[in-house]
Amino acid sequence: MKNKRRYLQIAALIAVFGSVLIYECLTPVFSDDFSYMRDTAQARHAGEIFALEARQYLSWTGRSVSHLILRFFLYFFGLNRSVFNVAAALVFTLMTVLMTGLARGGRREDPLRMYLFISVCVWLFAVKPGQTIFWMTGACNYLFTTTIILTFFMLCRRTYAAPRGTVKPWQAVLLVLTGILAGWCNENTSGGAVLFALLYLVIPVIRQKRDGGILPPMMIRLAGLAGVSAGFLMQLLSPGNRYRVSVSGESQSGIAMYGVRFLGITEEVCSLFLPLLLAALFLIIAARRQGTSWADPGMKNALLFLLLSGATCGCLILAPSPQTRVYFGAGIFLLIACAQLFLLIRWDGVWPAAVRDFIIGALILVMAFRYVSYGGALAGIYREETARYALLEERRGQEDIDYYLPMLPARYDNRYTMAYEVDLQRKWNSFSNMQMAEYFGVTLIVGVPYEEYEDFVVPDDAGVKL
Repeated sequence: MKNKRRYLQIAALIAVFGSVLIYECLTPVFSDDFSYMRDTAQARHAGEIFALEARQYLSWTGRSVSHLILRFFLYFFGLNRSVFNVAAALVFTLMTVLMTGLARGGRREDPLRMYLFISVCVWLFAVKPGQTIFWMTGACNYLFTTTIILTFFMLCRRTYAAPRGTVKPWQAVLLVLTGILAGWCNENTSGGAVLFALLYLVIPVIRQKRDGGILPPMMIRLAGLAGVSAGFLMQLLSPGNRYRVSVSGESQSGIAMYGVRFLGITEEVCSLFLPLLLAALFLIIAARRQGTSWADPGMKNALLFLLLSGATCGCLILAPSPQTRVYFGAGIFLLIACAQLFLLIRWDGVWPAAVRDFIIGALILVMAFRYVSYGGALAGIYREETARYALLEERRGQEDIDYYLPMLPARYDNRYTMAYEVDLQRKWNSFSNMQMAEYFGVTLIVGVPYEEYEDFVVPDDAGVKL
Protein backbone atom coordinates (compact mmCIF):
# COMPACT_ATOMS: atom_id res chain seq x y z
CA MET A 1 0.00 0.00 0.00
CA LYS A 2 2.87 2.36 0.84
CA ASN A 3 4.49 1.72 -2.52
CA LYS A 4 1.19 2.36 -4.29
CA ARG A 5 0.81 5.73 -2.54
CA ARG A 6 4.39 6.63 -3.42
CA TYR A 7 3.83 5.78 -7.08
CA LEU A 8 0.66 7.88 -7.11
CA GLN A 9 2.53 10.82 -5.59
CA ILE A 10 5.27 10.51 -8.22
CA ALA A 11 2.61 10.31 -10.94
CA ALA A 12 0.97 13.49 -9.61
CA LEU A 13 4.32 15.33 -9.66
CA ILE A 14 4.99 14.18 -13.23
CA ALA A 15 1.47 15.20 -14.30
CA VAL A 16 1.88 18.71 -12.85
CA PHE A 17 5.36 19.08 -14.36
CA GLY A 18 4.21 17.83 -17.77
CA SER A 19 1.09 20.01 -17.89
CA VAL A 20 3.10 23.17 -17.17
CA LEU A 21 5.87 22.17 -19.58
CA ILE A 22 3.41 21.84 -22.48
CA TYR A 23 2.00 25.33 -21.89
CA GLU A 24 5.51 26.75 -21.49
CA CYS A 25 6.49 25.22 -24.85
CA LEU A 26 3.41 26.79 -26.46
CA THR A 27 4.35 30.27 -25.21
CA PRO A 28 6.63 32.31 -27.49
CA VAL A 29 8.76 35.27 -26.43
CA PHE A 30 7.04 38.63 -25.96
CA SER A 31 7.61 42.27 -25.21
CA ASP A 32 10.30 42.74 -22.53
CA ASP A 33 11.93 39.46 -23.56
CA PHE A 34 13.19 41.30 -26.65
CA SER A 35 14.40 44.32 -24.66
CA TYR A 36 16.30 42.23 -22.11
CA MET A 37 17.78 40.09 -24.88
CA ARG A 38 19.16 43.18 -26.64
CA ASP A 39 20.56 44.50 -23.38
CA THR A 40 22.05 41.17 -22.26
CA ALA A 41 23.65 40.64 -25.68
CA GLN A 42 26.06 43.46 -24.77
CA ALA A 43 27.75 41.20 -22.17
CA ARG A 44 31.09 39.87 -23.45
CA HIS A 45 31.27 37.28 -20.67
CA ALA A 46 29.00 36.02 -17.90
CA GLY A 47 30.52 38.37 -15.30
CA GLU A 48 29.30 41.41 -17.21
CA ILE A 49 25.71 40.35 -16.55
CA PHE A 50 26.15 41.73 -13.03
CA ALA A 51 27.39 45.05 -14.41
CA LEU A 52 24.34 45.29 -16.68
CA GLU A 53 22.03 44.57 -13.76
CA ALA A 54 23.86 47.12 -11.58
CA ARG A 55 23.14 49.72 -14.26
CA GLN A 56 19.45 48.80 -14.21
CA TYR A 57 19.47 48.89 -10.39
CA LEU A 58 20.68 52.48 -10.52
CA SER A 59 18.38 53.62 -13.31
CA TRP A 60 15.11 51.65 -13.29
CA THR A 61 14.30 48.93 -10.68
CA GLY A 62 15.65 47.15 -7.61
CA ARG A 63 14.36 43.68 -8.56
CA SER A 64 17.88 42.44 -9.13
CA VAL A 65 17.38 38.76 -8.20
CA SER A 66 14.58 38.16 -10.71
CA HIS A 67 16.32 40.03 -13.51
CA LEU A 68 19.62 38.25 -12.91
CA ILE A 69 17.79 34.93 -13.29
CA LEU A 70 16.32 36.19 -16.57
CA ARG A 71 19.65 37.53 -17.83
CA PHE A 72 21.45 34.24 -17.18
CA PHE A 73 18.87 32.35 -19.23
CA LEU A 74 19.15 34.91 -22.03
CA TYR A 75 22.96 35.01 -21.94
CA PHE A 76 23.45 31.24 -22.16
CA PHE A 77 20.42 30.26 -24.27
CA GLY A 78 19.20 33.45 -25.96
CA LEU A 79 15.52 33.53 -26.91
CA ASN A 80 15.49 29.75 -27.38
CA ARG A 81 13.13 28.86 -24.54
CA SER A 82 13.83 25.10 -24.44
CA VAL A 83 15.92 25.08 -21.25
CA PHE A 84 13.84 27.81 -19.68
CA ASN A 85 10.63 25.85 -20.30
CA VAL A 86 11.96 22.84 -18.39
CA ALA A 87 13.29 25.05 -15.59
CA ALA A 88 9.98 26.92 -15.25
CA ALA A 89 8.01 23.65 -15.12
CA LEU A 90 10.36 22.34 -12.42
CA VAL A 91 10.04 25.56 -10.42
CA PHE A 92 6.24 25.46 -10.69
CA THR A 93 6.26 21.87 -9.41
CA LEU A 94 8.57 22.84 -6.56
CA MET A 95 6.32 25.77 -5.67
CA THR A 96 3.27 23.52 -5.37
CA VAL A 97 5.25 21.04 -3.24
CA LEU A 98 6.32 23.88 -0.92
CA MET A 99 2.75 25.16 -0.74
CA THR A 100 1.59 21.68 0.28
CA GLY A 101 4.27 21.45 2.96
CA LEU A 102 3.45 24.89 4.35
CA ALA A 103 -0.28 24.14 4.37
CA ARG A 104 0.10 20.75 6.01
CA GLY A 105 2.38 22.16 8.70
CA GLY A 106 4.03 18.80 9.30
CA ARG A 107 0.73 16.90 9.61
CA ARG A 108 0.55 13.32 8.40
CA GLU A 109 -2.82 13.61 6.63
CA ASP A 110 -2.99 12.42 3.04
CA PRO A 111 -0.40 14.56 1.20
CA LEU A 112 -1.48 13.35 -2.24
CA ARG A 113 -5.02 14.65 -1.90
CA MET A 114 -3.74 17.97 -0.57
CA TYR A 115 -1.15 18.25 -3.34
CA LEU A 116 -3.76 17.70 -6.04
CA PHE A 117 -6.07 20.25 -4.40
CA ILE A 118 -3.35 22.91 -4.26
CA SER A 119 -1.99 22.24 -7.77
CA VAL A 120 -5.41 22.48 -9.40
CA CYS A 121 -6.26 25.62 -7.41
CA VAL A 122 -3.06 27.28 -8.63
CA TRP A 123 -4.02 26.42 -12.21
CA LEU A 124 -7.54 27.82 -11.78
CA PHE A 125 -7.00 30.79 -9.44
CA ALA A 126 -3.41 32.03 -9.90
CA VAL A 127 -3.25 35.74 -10.74
CA LYS A 128 -2.62 36.38 -14.45
CA PRO A 129 -0.85 33.05 -15.16
CA GLY A 130 -0.10 34.13 -18.70
CA GLN A 131 2.01 36.95 -17.29
CA THR A 132 3.34 35.39 -14.09
CA ILE A 133 3.99 31.73 -15.01
CA PHE A 134 4.33 31.36 -18.78
CA TRP A 135 5.80 34.66 -20.01
CA MET A 136 9.59 34.40 -19.70
CA THR A 137 10.23 37.79 -18.08
CA GLY A 138 7.11 37.53 -15.91
CA ALA A 139 7.95 34.02 -14.69
CA CYS A 140 11.37 35.19 -13.50
CA ASN A 141 9.71 38.10 -11.68
CA TYR A 142 6.88 36.15 -10.06
CA LEU A 143 6.99 32.34 -10.36
CA PHE A 144 10.70 32.02 -9.60
CA THR A 145 10.78 34.69 -6.90
CA THR A 146 7.66 33.42 -5.10
CA THR A 147 9.24 29.96 -5.02
CA ILE A 148 12.40 31.47 -3.48
CA ILE A 149 10.25 33.13 -0.80
CA LEU A 150 8.35 29.90 -0.04
CA THR A 151 11.71 28.09 0.22
CA PHE A 152 12.77 30.68 2.80
CA PHE A 153 9.53 30.09 4.73
CA MET A 154 10.11 26.33 4.77
CA LEU A 155 13.72 26.71 5.92
CA CYS A 156 12.61 29.01 8.73
CA ARG A 157 10.03 26.53 9.94
CA ARG A 158 12.32 23.51 9.76
CA THR A 159 15.20 25.33 11.48
CA TYR A 160 13.10 26.91 14.22
CA ALA A 161 11.39 23.59 14.96
CA ALA A 162 14.68 21.67 15.29
CA PRO A 163 15.56 20.49 18.83
CA ARG A 164 17.79 22.91 20.71
CA GLY A 165 21.46 22.14 20.21
CA THR A 166 20.97 20.38 16.87
CA VAL A 167 21.09 23.51 14.70
CA LYS A 168 24.51 24.15 13.19
CA PRO A 169 26.08 27.54 12.38
CA TRP A 170 25.96 26.78 8.66
CA GLN A 171 22.18 26.59 8.91
CA ALA A 172 22.12 30.14 10.25
CA VAL A 173 24.31 31.21 7.33
CA LEU A 174 21.93 29.44 4.93
CA LEU A 175 18.99 31.30 6.47
CA VAL A 176 20.78 34.61 6.00
CA LEU A 177 21.59 33.88 2.35
CA THR A 178 18.11 32.62 1.44
CA GLY A 179 16.66 35.53 3.40
CA ILE A 180 18.64 38.04 1.31
CA LEU A 181 17.37 36.42 -1.88
CA ALA A 182 13.78 36.33 -0.57
CA GLY A 183 13.91 39.98 0.46
CA TRP A 184 15.34 41.06 -2.89
CA CYS A 185 12.68 39.42 -5.09
CA ASN A 186 9.84 41.88 -5.61
CA GLU A 187 8.51 44.71 -3.50
CA ASN A 188 5.23 43.54 -2.04
CA THR A 189 5.78 39.75 -1.83
CA SER A 190 9.19 40.30 -0.24
CA GLY A 191 7.45 42.60 2.23
CA GLY A 192 5.32 39.58 3.19
CA ALA A 193 8.54 37.60 3.72
CA VAL A 194 9.83 40.30 6.11
CA LEU A 195 6.57 40.13 8.08
CA PHE A 196 6.82 36.32 8.22
CA ALA A 197 10.35 36.48 9.65
CA LEU A 198 9.35 39.18 12.13
CA LEU A 199 6.41 37.13 13.40
CA TYR A 200 8.64 34.08 13.78
CA LEU A 201 10.96 36.22 15.90
CA VAL A 202 8.25 37.64 18.15
CA ILE A 203 5.65 34.85 18.47
CA PRO A 204 7.98 32.27 20.13
CA VAL A 205 8.84 34.86 22.80
CA ILE A 206 5.15 35.50 23.53
CA ARG A 207 4.42 31.76 23.61
CA GLN A 208 7.38 31.08 25.90
CA LYS A 209 6.30 33.75 28.39
CA ARG A 210 2.74 32.43 28.36
CA ASP A 211 3.26 28.67 28.31
CA GLY A 212 6.91 28.17 29.23
CA GLY A 213 9.14 25.94 27.16
CA ILE A 214 12.39 26.48 25.33
CA LEU A 215 12.97 29.22 22.80
CA PRO A 216 14.76 28.53 19.51
CA PRO A 217 18.30 29.94 19.67
CA MET A 218 18.40 33.73 19.25
CA MET A 219 21.07 33.40 16.56
CA ILE A 220 18.73 31.31 14.42
CA ARG A 221 15.70 33.54 14.98
CA LEU A 222 17.67 36.66 14.08
CA ALA A 223 19.42 35.10 11.08
CA GLY A 224 16.31 34.83 8.93
CA LEU A 225 15.03 38.30 9.84
CA ALA A 226 18.43 39.90 9.30
CA GLY A 227 18.84 38.29 5.87
CA VAL A 228 15.37 39.07 4.54
CA SER A 229 15.47 42.63 5.91
CA ALA A 230 18.86 43.28 4.29
CA GLY A 231 17.61 42.02 0.92
CA PHE A 232 14.40 44.03 1.21
CA LEU A 233 16.29 47.23 2.01
CA MET A 234 18.65 46.68 -0.92
CA GLN A 235 15.62 46.41 -3.18
CA LEU A 236 13.82 49.45 -1.77
CA LEU A 237 16.90 51.68 -1.78
CA SER A 238 17.42 51.29 -5.53
CA PRO A 239 17.77 54.78 -7.08
CA GLY A 240 15.82 53.44 -10.05
CA ASN A 241 12.71 53.05 -7.90
CA ARG A 242 12.58 56.79 -7.29
CA TYR A 243 12.78 57.44 -11.01
CA ARG A 244 9.94 55.01 -11.75
CA VAL A 245 7.76 56.77 -9.15
CA SER A 246 8.60 60.17 -10.66
CA VAL A 247 7.36 59.10 -14.12
CA SER A 248 4.25 57.27 -12.88
CA GLY A 249 2.00 60.15 -13.95
CA GLU A 250 -0.38 60.09 -10.96
CA SER A 251 -2.71 63.07 -11.00
CA GLN A 252 -3.35 63.19 -7.23
CA SER A 253 -0.98 63.87 -4.37
CA GLY A 254 -1.05 63.72 -0.58
CA ILE A 255 -3.99 62.01 1.15
CA ALA A 256 -6.06 61.96 -2.05
CA MET A 257 -3.34 59.95 -3.79
CA TYR A 258 -3.37 57.28 -1.07
CA GLY A 259 -7.16 57.23 -1.13
CA VAL A 260 -7.19 56.55 -4.86
CA ARG A 261 -4.58 53.83 -4.43
CA PHE A 262 -6.60 52.22 -1.61
CA LEU A 263 -9.72 52.13 -3.78
CA GLY A 264 -7.72 50.60 -6.61
CA ILE A 265 -6.36 47.88 -4.31
CA THR A 266 -9.84 47.15 -2.96
CA GLU A 267 -11.25 46.75 -6.47
CA GLU A 268 -8.40 44.45 -7.52
CA VAL A 269 -8.71 42.28 -4.40
CA CYS A 270 -12.46 41.96 -4.94
CA SER A 271 -11.98 41.09 -8.61
CA LEU A 272 -9.15 38.59 -8.07
CA PHE A 273 -9.79 36.98 -4.70
CA LEU A 274 -13.48 37.23 -3.74
CA PRO A 275 -14.25 33.52 -4.42
CA LEU A 276 -11.20 32.44 -2.41
CA LEU A 277 -12.02 34.83 0.44
CA LEU A 278 -15.58 33.52 0.58
CA ALA A 279 -14.25 29.95 0.61
CA ALA A 280 -11.86 30.84 3.43
CA LEU A 281 -14.69 32.43 5.42
CA PHE A 282 -16.90 29.36 4.96
CA LEU A 283 -14.09 27.00 5.99
CA ILE A 284 -13.28 29.06 9.10
CA ILE A 285 -16.94 28.99 10.16
CA ALA A 286 -17.17 25.25 9.47
CA ALA A 287 -13.97 24.52 11.40
CA ARG A 288 -15.16 26.58 14.36
CA ARG A 289 -18.54 24.83 14.32
CA GLN A 290 -16.69 21.53 14.49
CA GLY A 291 -14.93 22.73 17.62
CA THR A 292 -11.56 23.80 16.22
CA SER A 293 -9.95 26.28 18.59
CA TRP A 294 -8.39 29.56 17.47
CA ALA A 295 -5.26 28.24 19.20
CA ASP A 296 -5.15 25.12 17.02
CA PRO A 297 -1.81 25.08 15.13
CA GLY A 298 -3.60 24.58 11.82
CA MET A 299 -5.96 27.50 12.46
CA LYS A 300 -3.05 29.74 13.45
CA ASN A 301 -1.18 28.71 10.32
CA ALA A 302 -4.18 29.59 8.15
CA LEU A 303 -4.60 32.95 9.87
CA LEU A 304 -0.87 33.62 9.41
CA PHE A 305 -1.09 33.19 5.64
CA LEU A 306 -4.32 35.19 5.48
CA LEU A 307 -2.44 37.98 7.26
CA LEU A 308 0.52 37.67 4.87
CA SER A 309 -1.83 37.82 1.89
CA GLY A 310 -3.57 40.91 3.22
CA ALA A 311 -0.30 42.62 4.07
CA THR A 312 1.14 41.81 0.63
CA CYS A 313 -1.87 43.51 -0.97
CA GLY A 314 -2.02 46.37 1.51
CA CYS A 315 1.59 47.48 1.10
CA LEU A 316 0.85 48.24 -2.56
CA ILE A 317 -0.64 51.50 -1.30
CA LEU A 318 2.95 52.73 -1.29
CA ALA A 319 3.36 52.06 -5.04
CA PRO A 320 1.83 54.04 -7.92
CA SER A 321 -0.72 52.15 -10.08
CA PRO A 322 0.81 48.65 -9.97
CA GLN A 323 0.12 46.03 -12.62
CA THR A 324 -2.44 43.36 -11.68
CA ARG A 325 0.24 40.68 -11.82
CA VAL A 326 1.91 42.02 -8.66
CA TYR A 327 -0.88 40.31 -6.69
CA PHE A 328 0.49 36.89 -7.66
CA GLY A 329 2.31 36.34 -4.36
CA ALA A 330 -0.72 37.45 -2.34
CA GLY A 331 -2.81 34.91 -4.24
CA ILE A 332 -0.34 32.13 -3.46
CA PHE A 333 -0.44 32.99 0.27
CA LEU A 334 -4.25 33.01 0.15
CA LEU A 335 -4.31 29.59 -1.53
CA ILE A 336 -2.05 28.19 1.20
CA ALA A 337 -4.47 29.55 3.82
CA CYS A 338 -7.47 28.00 2.03
CA ALA A 339 -5.68 24.65 1.71
CA GLN A 340 -4.83 24.69 5.42
CA LEU A 341 -8.45 25.43 6.32
CA PHE A 342 -9.63 22.67 3.97
CA LEU A 343 -7.32 20.33 5.85
CA LEU A 344 -8.75 21.45 9.21
CA ILE A 345 -12.27 20.30 8.40
CA ARG A 346 -13.12 16.86 9.78
CA TRP A 347 -14.50 14.89 6.83
CA ASP A 348 -15.52 11.91 8.97
CA GLY A 349 -18.18 9.61 7.61
CA VAL A 350 -19.13 8.43 4.15
CA TRP A 351 -21.01 11.52 2.95
CA PRO A 352 -18.56 14.17 4.23
CA ALA A 353 -15.65 12.23 2.67
CA ALA A 354 -17.64 11.97 -0.57
CA VAL A 355 -18.20 15.74 -0.58
CA ARG A 356 -14.49 16.35 -0.02
CA ASP A 357 -13.46 14.07 -2.86
CA PHE A 358 -16.20 15.52 -5.10
CA ILE A 359 -14.82 19.04 -4.58
CA ILE A 360 -11.31 17.93 -5.57
CA GLY A 361 -12.60 15.85 -8.47
CA ALA A 362 -14.79 18.68 -9.76
CA LEU A 363 -11.85 21.11 -9.70
CA ILE A 364 -9.72 18.61 -11.63
CA LEU A 365 -12.51 18.10 -14.19
CA VAL A 366 -12.95 21.84 -14.74
CA MET A 367 -9.20 22.25 -15.12
CA ALA A 368 -9.00 19.36 -17.61
CA PHE A 369 -11.62 20.89 -19.93
CA ARG A 370 -10.02 24.32 -19.70
CA TYR A 371 -6.58 22.87 -20.26
CA VAL A 372 -7.52 21.24 -23.55
CA SER A 373 -9.51 24.25 -24.78
CA TYR A 374 -6.93 26.88 -23.89
CA GLY A 375 -4.09 24.64 -25.02
CA GLY A 376 -5.53 24.70 -28.53
CA ALA A 377 -5.72 28.50 -28.35
CA LEU A 378 -2.10 28.74 -27.21
CA ALA A 379 -1.05 26.55 -30.15
CA GLY A 380 -2.80 28.97 -32.51
CA ILE A 381 -1.05 31.98 -30.93
CA TYR A 382 2.29 30.19 -31.13
CA ARG A 383 1.79 29.50 -34.84
CA GLU A 384 0.94 33.14 -35.59
CA GLU A 385 3.82 34.56 -33.54
CA THR A 386 6.46 32.20 -34.94
CA ALA A 387 5.38 33.06 -38.50
CA ARG A 388 5.98 36.74 -37.71
CA TYR A 389 9.37 36.08 -36.14
CA ALA A 390 10.49 33.85 -39.03
CA LEU A 391 9.83 36.63 -41.56
CA LEU A 392 11.55 39.28 -39.46
CA GLU A 393 14.53 37.04 -38.72
CA GLU A 394 14.93 36.29 -42.42
CA ARG A 395 15.06 40.03 -43.17
CA ARG A 396 16.91 41.12 -40.03
CA GLY A 397 18.64 44.48 -40.42
CA GLN A 398 16.83 45.52 -43.64
CA GLU A 399 15.88 49.00 -42.49
CA ASP A 400 14.48 50.27 -45.79
CA ILE A 401 11.42 48.01 -45.64
CA ASP A 402 8.12 48.57 -43.81
CA TYR A 403 6.51 45.41 -42.41
CA TYR A 404 2.73 45.02 -42.24
CA LEU A 405 1.96 42.04 -40.02
CA PRO A 406 -1.38 40.59 -38.90
CA MET A 407 -2.58 41.19 -35.37
CA LEU A 408 -3.67 38.11 -33.44
CA PRO A 409 -7.21 36.76 -34.03
CA ALA A 410 -9.50 37.51 -31.08
CA ARG A 411 -10.70 33.90 -30.79
CA TYR A 412 -7.43 32.74 -29.20
CA ASP A 413 -7.47 35.16 -26.27
CA ASN A 414 -7.40 33.51 -22.80
CA ARG A 415 -5.97 34.01 -19.32
CA TYR A 416 -2.96 31.73 -19.93
CA THR A 417 -1.29 34.07 -22.41
CA MET A 418 -0.27 37.72 -22.34
CA ALA A 419 0.03 37.88 -26.14
CA TYR A 420 -2.96 40.20 -26.46
CA GLU A 421 -1.71 42.73 -23.91
CA VAL A 422 1.47 43.18 -25.97
CA ASP A 423 0.17 42.48 -29.48
CA LEU A 424 1.13 44.65 -32.45
CA GLN A 425 -0.90 47.83 -32.90
CA ARG A 426 -1.95 49.91 -35.91
CA LYS A 427 0.43 52.69 -34.89
CA TRP A 428 4.05 51.92 -35.75
CA ASN A 429 5.30 53.83 -32.70
CA SER A 430 3.35 51.80 -30.12
CA PHE A 431 5.55 50.22 -27.47
CA SER A 432 5.17 46.60 -28.64
CA ASN A 433 5.82 47.47 -32.29
CA MET A 434 8.97 49.40 -31.44
CA GLN A 435 10.32 46.68 -29.13
CA MET A 436 10.00 44.10 -31.90
CA ALA A 437 11.40 46.44 -34.57
CA GLU A 438 14.44 47.32 -32.44
CA TYR A 439 15.23 43.69 -31.73
CA PHE A 440 15.05 42.58 -35.37
CA GLY A 441 16.82 45.70 -36.61
CA VAL A 442 14.04 47.00 -38.87
CA THR A 443 12.64 50.50 -39.13
CA LEU A 444 8.90 50.08 -38.95
CA ILE A 445 6.33 47.41 -38.07
CA VAL A 446 2.60 48.06 -38.39
CA GLY A 447 -0.16 45.78 -37.09
CA VAL A 448 -3.17 45.07 -39.30
CA PRO A 449 -6.38 43.57 -37.79
CA TYR A 450 -6.51 39.85 -38.54
CA GLU A 451 -9.91 40.01 -40.24
CA GLU A 452 -8.70 42.72 -42.64
CA TYR A 453 -5.31 41.28 -43.41
CA GLU A 454 -6.16 39.06 -46.38
CA ASP A 455 -7.58 42.01 -48.36
CA PHE A 456 -5.07 44.53 -47.05
CA VAL A 457 -3.04 46.32 -49.72
CA VAL A 458 0.47 47.48 -48.82
CA PRO A 459 0.45 51.29 -49.28
CA ASP A 460 3.90 51.64 -50.88
CA ASP A 461 6.54 49.67 -52.78
CA ALA A 462 8.79 49.44 -49.74
CA GLY A 463 6.20 47.55 -47.72
CA VAL A 464 6.04 43.78 -47.09
CA LYS A 465 3.19 41.50 -45.93
CA LEU A 466 3.58 38.15 -44.19
